[in-house]
Amino acid sequence: MTLSRVPSPQETSPTVHHRRGLGGWRGPITGVLAALVVVLAGLGGYALGHSGRHSKKEAAAAKRAAERRTFLIARRELAARGRRAGVRAARAAAAGGQHPRKAPTKPRRGPIPTPTGGIKDCKTFFRKKSFISSVRNITCGAAAAEQGKAVGAGHPTKTPGGFTCQRIDPQHYRCTKGSQAYRWDVIP
Repeated sequence: MTLSRVPSPQETSPTVHHRRGLGGWRGPITGVLAALVVVLAGLGGYALGHSGRHSKKEAAAAKRAAERRTFLIARRELAARGRRAGVRAARAAAAGGQHPRKAPTKPRRGPIPTPTGGIKDCKTFFRKKSFISSVRNITCGAAAAEQGKAVGAGHPTKTPGGFTCQRIDPQHYRCTKGSQAYRWDVIP
């Protein structure tokens, strides 16, 4: 019988595998390295996500800017609507109306006309910081008295004399009743 090389029991065992490279290196350091990689990836993700956030001051400034833009847009639209309504009224007045008017049988008592086509600028105070700024077909004093009664009663949009007032913006109002109208302002 010839003696040949006899394999050792470790070489013949089916469960033993020889590894080469990093997979063969085992020990407590492998777990530490894996944990370190996971922690670094988490910190990088946090830094990336946190860099896109706004501070409270920036968010408040953005909100104020958006509110200001909205206010200016609304004010522009309101002014445009007023201009369009004025143009329509001017065209209707220039056309002379569709039907000829009959002369009244008895002269009606009307407002005292103002010299410049019925419109007059004035600054008549009816409260400490509120004043009549312009009138049409009514005197400044009569408009101030009318609005003073309404504000005193707590109804600035409806007067005892039948005027209906609309708020143009926080400091300006317009009141109308037939052909009579006046504007009143509040000093901030």
